[in-house]
Amino acid sequence: MACAAANPSGLPPVPAFEGGLVPPALAPWVADIAERAQCPPDFVAVGALVAAAAVIGRQVAIRPSRADDWTVIPNLWGLAVGRPAS
Repeated sequence: MACAAANPSGLPPVPAFEGGLVPPALAPWVADIAERAQCPPDFVAVGALVAAAAVIGRQVAIRPSRADDWTVIPNLWGLAVGRPAS
């Protein structure tokens, strides 16, 4: 996995964003918005994925155990951290 170049602040590098992790239906839109806004695509992708999860809501559930009816409704939280004005 490629890492972004170390920055002058001395903070450790973070893994580079992998566009293949964005669902194919959203990938062209994420790339277009990132180019138009001149921002990293991960900033757009985080917002798009969290918004999609909010729309899906309780329509998808996980049942971790076959032996009972325990059902988990997942919540997706997202946060993009960048330098000031990024």
